[in-house]
Formats: sequence, C-alpha cells, structure tokens
Amino acid sequence: MLFQEQQHTLPFRQWLWKEKENRILLIASFIVLIIQLSWFKYLYPYPNFIDESSRYIEIAQKNLWIGYLPIGYSKFLRLVSSFNSSHLLLIVVQYFSLQAAILYLAFSVKYLLGAGKWVTRIFIVLCVGNPLLLHLANMVSADAWFTAISLVWITQLLWFIRKPTAKLLVWHTLVLLLAFITSHQAVYYPFISVLVIIFVDWKLWGKVVGIGTMTLLLLGYVGGTQYEYKKLTGRVQYSAMQNWEKAAEEIYWYAKDSGFIEEERMIARYKELHKLVNHYLDSVKRNPRRLSAPPPYYIWNEISPLTTYAKMQKDTSVNAFGFQQWANIAPLYKGYGLLLSKKRKEPSTQQYLQDNLVKFYIPDPEAMIKYNMVRDTIDKQSATWFGLTSNKLRNLYRNNWMQLPRYFPPFTTLLNIIFISCLLALLLIKTHLINHYSKRGLILLIILLAVNFFFSIVFSYVTLRHQTFPFILTFAFNLLSIQYLLKQSIVHK
Repeated sequence: MLFQEQQHTLPFRQWLWKEKENRILLIASFIVLIIQLSWFKYLYPYPNFIDESSRYIEIAQKNLWIGYLPIGYSKFLRLVSSFNSSHLLLIVVQYFSLQAAILYLAFSVKYLLGAGKWVTRIFIVLCVGNPLLLHLANMVSADAWFTAISLVWITQLLWFIRKPTAKLLVWHTLVLLLAFITSHQAVYYPFISVLVIIFVDWKLWGKVVGIGTMTLLLLGYVGGTQYEYKKLTGRVQYSAMQNWEKAAEEIYWYAKDSGFIEEERMIARYKELHKLVNHYLDSVKRNPRRLSAPPPYYIWNEISPLTTYAKMQKDTSVNAFGFQQWANIAPLYKGYGLLLSKKRKEPSTQQYLQDNLVKFYIPDPEAMIKYNMVRDTIDKQSATWFGLTSNKLRNLYRNNWMQLPRYFPPFTTLLNIIFISCLLALLLIKTHLINHYSKRGLILLIILLAVNFFFSIVFSYVTLRHQTFPFILTFAFNLLSIQYLLKQSIVHK
C-alpha cells in the first residue's frame, strides 16, 4: 500500500534521534543554520525595521493588553528582552524557532504519513537552506514568529488525526490561542481545528470538552480585548487596526476610480476627512507610484490622509499622538471605509478580486526588499529598546535595497501551479491505495490551503511575507503528492 501506515517500534522522540538518517539530518541542519545566520548577520548586522516595528515596540514598552496590531508579538518582544535586550538575541530566537518548527513538520510527516527518504531530504534541504527565511526572521515583525506558531499548529493537527490524546489537545489549544493573539491571519484556524476534532476517531466527551475549552479561551480573549478598548476609548471594538485597514483599502480602490466623490455629497461626519483624502489624491495624481500606493501606506505613512487627519483631532486627555488617539479615531475610519465601499463602482470590486488573485500567485516582496524601509536611521524608541547607542543603521553593502527576495515570487507561482496539477492528478486517479491516516492528512492540507486561498483573495492584502506558511505547506503537499503519483505509476506498470 502506498504511504503505508507506519508501525514504528520507537516513540517519536526516541525515533527522531536513534535513527541514523534522522540524526545526520538534524546535526547537518543545525550546522548549516549557524553558518547561514552568521554570514547573514555579517552582511546585515542590524534587524530590518519596517513600518509596524516601532508600533510593536511601543506596545511592548508600555506593556499594554491591546495594541496597533495583535498583542502576541509585543508580548514575545517583552519575553525575549527579559533575558537580554540585544537585537541579535531576538533574531536568533526568531530564526531558530522558525527552523525548529519546519523540522518538526518534516519529521512528523515522515513518521506519520510515510514520506520517503528523498522527499524528507529535499524538503529539509530546500527549507533549511532557504535564504528567504533569513530575511523573514531578520525583521522586527510578527511574521517569522507567527509562521513558526502556525507550523506547530498544523503539525499538531496531523498528530491529532493519528494519535488523539487529552494532553495533545491541551497543547494544541494553547498554540491555537497563541496564534490567534499574534496575527489576524489566524482568524480561520479555530474552525479548522474544530473540524479535525469533530471528525477524528476519539471519545465524544473529549471532543466536547476540548471544543468547549477552546471556544471559551478564544471568546475570553475577544471579550477581554473589547473591554480594554472600552476602557481606553469609551467605544467597544475588537481591533482598531482592522478599522484603519478598512479605510485604507477603500481609499486605495477609491484612488483607482475615474472620478472623485465631491465633499458636498459626503455625510457630515466624514466631510472633513473626505476633503483631506480628495486633496491628497489630487496632489499626487501626476505621480502614478504614489497614487497607486498599497493600503499599508495609508496606515503607516506620516503624510497619508488617514494619519494626517488623526493627528489633527484635538484630544486634551492625550499629551502626544500615540496609540490612544490612534484607537479613538478607528471607529470613524471603519464607518468611512464602509461608506466608500457602498459607493464603489462595480468594476472596482471585480478589479479588487482580480488584483488579489494576481498578488496571490505573484506576491509582492514589499518590505522584505527594503532594509529599514530604505532609511539610514530608526526612531529613538526602537534604539532605546534594543540598547543601541546610536539610531543609525549600517550594512556591508551600504545599500538599503535587498535584491534576493525579488527572485522568490516566480518560485511561489511555480509551487502553486504544481499544487493545482498534483491536486487534479489525485482527483483523477484512484486513491484507495493511500492508507486511512495519510489520506486524512492530505485532505487536511488541501482544506487549509483552500481556505487560505479564499481568505487571501477576499479579505487580505497579499504579500510574500504573509504567505510564507502556506507556501511551506504547499511545498510539503507537492512532494508528498509527487511521491504518491510516482509510486502509483510503478504499481500500475
């Protein structure tokens, strides 16, 4: 039987080290990781500070329970800084956490799903040796940490399909909560976890208790977040960032429309903001690059109409523009974004989906190619957080453009093309030769990748760094599928 059900005599941990092949791969991976990271940090001694980096650091410094973005990464920054404030320690922890999660997935797939020796070798070599992951881990952002958490989350689900236990479910619930508080991309993770728990072969009371505990923890976090916003701003909201994102996305598409909406036609409470938006877009209409700036520009850039309007609002309870004033204005921006979306012309909606479809298959490397956003300095708060005596950054190239990530979008396109081809091939041929657990594992990967595709196209702004997790899973699925198809052809002959 293809993907034969594995009957290992050793528990996973013992098997991982006692098998010679595994031991060689682990030791070789560790050596390669140290050499790669050492060389990379020689080229780029400092982290890559992007637009949201200072926001994460501000929330970590103030130790708040709500922030510009989900608070998971800010809490992670505080945890790492409790050992040492060195920026090098942060990057080392991020990089090795990410690679450890990849190795956990690779060896679990080998142990549980019967991935062949060469499939495992190829997956580990191309992931461990992937320079894109160095760039990802070198950023002061949640992306590397969230990718690592997501890889652990999906690997735990593969284990739960094969060997469901109460202990594993407890750890999985904690990992799910960690992912949920780290990135809004995890919004669909609970549904996939619940789906697996429902259909797995396990005792009913365990499923009920597990799903109930998971639901209570997540709802508790959502309720706690809303309560903190209510205390800070007097308004109940779950995420100020999502409200800003709604306004930013609609301004992005509004800028692409052939004509602007006059201020007189706008509702009174949005009239001043809309006038500022129109004035800004009119001032940059001769600059196609600025006019077509992506949604994050309107959130983070100091001269964007959203930032300008927020700073114009007088708030006597706040000494300087910061998170509180940023959160105060968020409900207004949500309403403005919803209003623009209603007035949006139908072709814009179609164009939105088409553009996101293109970006999904050819993702924008954006911040990954801009070392410190092409600036030579960082803000004083970030310099203080990492104990830097100067806010000036340098790198060996004396150039703040990083070229390597530019070459990865075509590879992601190829991965997706192979994925579609493998999926169609699996649907067209007989799959009864795949054992029960391997088939369920493959179905789980297909469901996850399909949901991610839908979520990315409809609700998200697609970039290369945000798609690292699904790309790693796509690569794993492709290798497993190709192994199956090759063995199937041999059996057929």
